[in-house]
Amino acid sequence: MKNKILISMKILLIIVGAMFVLFAIDVFGMDYKWYELLFGFFISILPGIVLIALVYFLWKRERQLGIVITLVGIFMVVFFGAFEEFPERLGTLIVVLPVVIAGLILYFYGSTKNKE
Repeated sequence: MKNKILISMKILLIIVGAMFVLFAIDVFGMDYKWYELLFGFFISILPGIVLIALVYFLWKRERQLGIVITLVGIFMVVFFGAFEEFPERLGTLIVVLPVVIAGLILYFYGSTKNKE
């Protein structure tokens, strides 16, 4: 049961990262030059790529992944300004809150030993 919870949290984090990448496609709907669109796309997919890369590289180290993901989630809340205009920014919390919760679950349910 514990293993299923840990794997489901990792899959949730990969889905959230893929969602960030999917949201970045809206850059191509703007009227800019092609290289500006490409640069904007790469800047927009960066949070998703970082999230997916963290899960990939720390797959077997659940406690370390939990700490890093929780810190990344808290940074996202502060960076995206989720509490500046609270009712209008509720969507930010809906996207970032699963990252923080998954990080906490990975930390508390993760084993203290590294699996080989």
